Amino acid sequence: MSSVNRLHSWPSWTLGPRAAHPKFGGSTIVGGITRVDERLRLIKRAFPNDLTSAHLWHEVGTNLAAYAPFNSPNAVSWADFVLGIESGEYPKVAALTVPAFGLPSVHCGALLNPDSSVSEMYETMHVNAIVKTQLLKARDLGLGICIWWPAWDSKRQYHGKVEDDDAFSSADAWDYLVESWSNIVTLAERTLYDNYGIAVAGDQPLVWLEWKPEVPGQDYINTIGRAIRFCHDVNQVFGRRVMVINNEWAHLLIGGSTVEEGTRLTSEAGLFTGFFHANSADLAIVKIDEATGEVLEGTPGDDRDWYVGAGGLARLADQQAAVNLIAASGMPIVAEHDIDPQGDDPLAYYTRSREALEKMFEDAS
Repeated sequence: MSSVNRLHSWPSWTLGPRAAHPKFGGSTIVGGITRVDERLRLIKRAFPNDLTSAHLWHEVGTNLAAYAPFNSPNAVSWADFVLGIESGEYPKVAALTVPAFGLPSVHCGALLNPDSSVSEMYETMHVNAIVKTQLLKARDLGLGICIWWPAWDSKRQYHGKVEDDDAFSSADAWDYLVESWSNIVTLAERTLYDNYGIAVAGDQPLVWLEWKPEVPGQDYINTIGRAIRFCHDVNQVFGRRVMVINNEWAHLLIGGSTVEEGTRLTSEAGLFTGFFHANSADLAIVKIDEATGEVLEGTPGDDRDWYVGAGGLARLADQQAAVNLIAASGMPIVAEHDIDPQGDDPLAYYTRSREALEKMFEDAS
């Protein structure tokens, strides 16, 4: 049995009303809790020691006046969110993320949007998200994790008709994203120090890259190898580790990599921090060029976000092997269950995923 310290996180977005699969294309709502306040209270009541995560705008409203009009009417305000955590009514925060989906014009890209007002908005929101996570951490209300999932910052041919038909080359998009994140981290560190007296220590990471092969478009950072290289490119700008990897197990699988392999490669690259998205999917038969990101054979799989261990004995064995590696690292673990109940009771679905992962840690060798 593994004695590694571990926490679980139930992201607030997994409890919300969700469109029927396929992702970003379904129109039939298959269940969920509309008001975010109710979701947060349920998480705290059901699992008092578990954490949660949220998208700014969608679950937690931004307090940046220029972008507040995009806040969901069901979101909790930033002020109420913080008060709820302090009072013990809401769980503490594992991570915050800025969604590159579900907003006007984002199908044309977020940081890569040809409209400078949109790309500037995303840079500003990511700076603010990093600052918010670090402020929560300083007050022992969160872990200080800011997730970046590129979503619509993907290849243009998957976006449908866009205002600007000039597509980025993969190399140009890569360089632009490295430059954008270098600017974001620089501004975030400056804001933290100048406004709050918080100096980021050593190689403390500020951004967790959640890479994905595709859905809603084919990503530029679409393999674990390319994710490692992207982080290294950003980190090289600073001469230290500021960006690390949040491997989502389903993303590894739909990109043709086992969870064990992805976990091992991330650890060997020095980019594993103990935080990961635990779920499952079928293993895709696909070959992707590590240099260019082009799909050479097959196709990436379907990102179903099943509970941990789902998909048969091979998936169970692979995830157990990954947990064995994670447990052997000795570092504290935060397992965030980014799952899609797909119409099932969210509490029962999360409980099933959580119990499956706990058993894997108990069986870790």
